[in-house]
Amino acid sequence: MVCFLSCSNPYGESVGTPIVDDPRAAPLLEMAFADPEEVSWKAKLKNVVQMKQGYRVDPGSAPKAIEWGSTKFPLPDIISNQQVLAVCDRFRLLVEHFEPNVHQFIPVDVKIAGHAGPVATYYWFVVCRRIDSVDPDSTTFKWELDYTGQDGFWSDYELDGARLIFSDAKAAGHHVWMDPHVLTLNSPLCSEEFGRAALAGNFSGLNVTPRETV
Repeated sequence: MVCFLSCSNPYGESVGTPIVDDPRAAPLLEMAFADPEEVSWKAKLKNVVQMKQGYRVDPGSAPKAIEWGSTKFPLPDIISNQQVLAVCDRFRLLVEHFEPNVHQFIPVDVKIAGHAGPVATYYWFVVCRRIDSVDPDSTTFKWELDYTGQDGFWSDYELDGARLIFSDAKAAGHHVWMDPHVLTLNSPLCSEEFGRAALAGNFSGLNVTPRETV
């Protein structure tokens, strides 16, 4: 089984998590990759968030502070901005247990209105593995070619009941990754083993959603 990792709101009310102390108009769209030569052209498009592409980024170009926009609700273990996960240290240690020294964790201060300084240090979770993990024979999403005619992505646009089915064989031996052809999911995929461990950890603000596999 493959699972989908995402941030959820544990309180039933919308809570903003704006980036603060960064003068750029769109910090998550203006970052630099650590090794631009290895990056696909799609990841360099102006409208993509670099930390969601499955490549390492330059830590110096990452936003340094984010605000938890509530004084009513306590800070969850997982928060996000533009679906980029900012995670507590306990979650970082879980990922490192499964895949040591694979992924990137960039410190980010978490602030709360009314407090003089940061209340916690979290980490931007940058998944640094890309796997083509979809089973093309079982999936009923439409394969859309990009303008090169050589590559593409899986799209369910205007396809009622379309099923996106992953391959256990392709994902075997890996625990957290981004699929370069399913980047519209905007969040990491993970193994069943990792998903079970994450659920057992009771991380507030984290969703672990099973996906179909063959």
